[in-house]
This record gives sequence, structure tokens and C-alpha cells, in this order.
Amino acid sequence: MKIDARKLSPQEQREKRSTALRMREQGYTYKAIGEAVGVHPRTIAHWAQVAEHINPAIKYTKSCCVGDTWMPEIRTDSLRA
Repeated sequence: MKIDARKLSPQEQREKRSTALRMREQGYTYKAIGEAVGVHPRTIAHWAQVAEHINPAIKYTKSCCVGDTWMPEIRTDSLRA
């Protein structure tokens, strides 16, 4: 069952967001993450966009495909030495 993430406590939101972003880094789809975490896949996509804006070194929203596997794209041009 999907829940309205806006109605969760800030702590619950952080926990779900953290889990969702870890799953996204591991290659799970928004749909699969949404089902596992219990929120709508569009909420997962929004969280990924916000996280990418905060940390542009990791790109959560556009896949870098290797066969049928999604891999997070690391943007080395935005990393500083």
C-alpha cells in the first residue's frame, strides 16, 4: 500500500528517502523502489532529482546502461581534487 510521504514524520521521510536512494544506486527502478518503500514511484523520482541537485557527482535520474542493468553515472567532471 502506498502512503502519502508528505504525511510522514521528518524522521520517517529521511529513512524512506535514504533507503530509496540506496536502492536507486544499486539499480532498482522507481517502480520497484516505490513498492518496497511504500510510496509512489514519482515520489522516488522527485527524491532522486533533489539528491542529484544537492550532490551532482552522482546522477540518479538518467541511467547509464550496461546491458539491461542500470548503473548510476558518476560525473567526474564535477569532482574536485
